[in-house]
Amino acid sequence: MLDLRRQELAATAQGAQALQATRAAASALTREVSMLVGDANAVSDQALEASGGAVGTAKMLLILIAILSIVTAGAAWIYVGRGVVARLKRLNSSMLLLARAT
Repeated sequence: MLDLRRQELAATAQGAQALQATRAAASALTREVSMLVGDANAVSDQALEASGGAVGTAKMLLILIAILSIVTAGAAWIYVGRGVVARLKRLNSSMLLLARAT
């Protein structure tokens, strides 16, 4: 009976040691996972900041393109209004003079 009790105590001690080793491994794993999550969050934050900067740059570029488009359209309007329309009016006047002469 004493021999069985000794075996039981030895098994209990072994179980306690195994449990302690498992807890230590779990604790180390938890620390590693926490560090990896922290690193992933840092990388994610950096990517978010970079994408925010890219969006800001893209907005400014689109505004610049819109302004250039408006200026170009205005220049075209002035060219058409002054140059082409004036030439068409002169052509019309010349054609009217020719039509009256015949």
